[in-house]
Amino acid sequence: MPRRCLFCSIGPVTGEHVIAQSLSKRLWEVSPFTPEHGAPVEPKPGATRFHTNRIIDMVVNVACDDCNSRFFNALQRPCDPFLRTALAGEASALDTDLKKALASWLYKTALLVPLALSPRAGWPQHIIDECQAFYIRRRPPVGARVWIGRYDLRDNFPELVGRADVSELNYRRQGRDFIGNQILVSLGYFLGIVVLWNGVPPDDVNIVNRTDDRLVEIWPAMVGHIAWPPEHTFTYEELTSLSNMVPASS
Repeated sequence: MPRRCLFCSIGPVTGEHVIAQSLSKRLWEVSPFTPEHGAPVEPKPGATRFHTNRIIDMVVNVACDDCNSRFFNALQRPCDPFLRTALAGEASALDTDLKKALASWLYKTALLVPLALSPRAGWPQHIIDECQAFYIRRRPPVGARVWIGRYDLRDNFPELVGRADVSELNYRRQGRDFIGNQILVSLGYFLGIVVLWNGVPPDDVNIVNRTDDRLVEIWPAMVGHIAWPPEHTFTYEELTSLSNMVPASS
């Protein structure tokens, strides 16, 4: 019997690109490894990745055709103009509605990343449950956190043109234990961090304070417009440390 969609629970699953092919094509266009930017350079000493393929072909069988073509496209569509400029490191505006839309798209992407990086038998049950809850809610849950920032692709190329990392969070606050995941996604000059929790989240995740406010919090979405991009750009070393970052216990 075909496996059912993790989101709508109706249709049979098909292959879904975690990063849409349209964004993968945009990444190919803006990454320095293009004719107008000359030949690829040698990786820096100590670099662990040397990306020459800018097409991100991460596919996971979790959603049906209808969710792929309608639900996921509806999440990404309002974000596309911003993402096209952000992947290129270009300036734009970011208002409250766009923060909500971008947080929802990033949250959906974050749900798919750990599923794509592990065999089906090892999929965390709380993420499977959250896929269906997200389909109904259409927004990240209360307690989730989403930040975005800018990666210094030009100075760090070719390391981390595209990257996805999953870290487990074990957080103790006021005598209570909290368990969750931190998912980091970098696409060209753009990076996003999503923290989701298995069960009730802590009141204060306290991650943004550990990055000296170099990330912009977009969920919970705060009222007001901001100019993009932020002044700070993350280096290869900083981004690698972010992928291993866990919140301070208190």
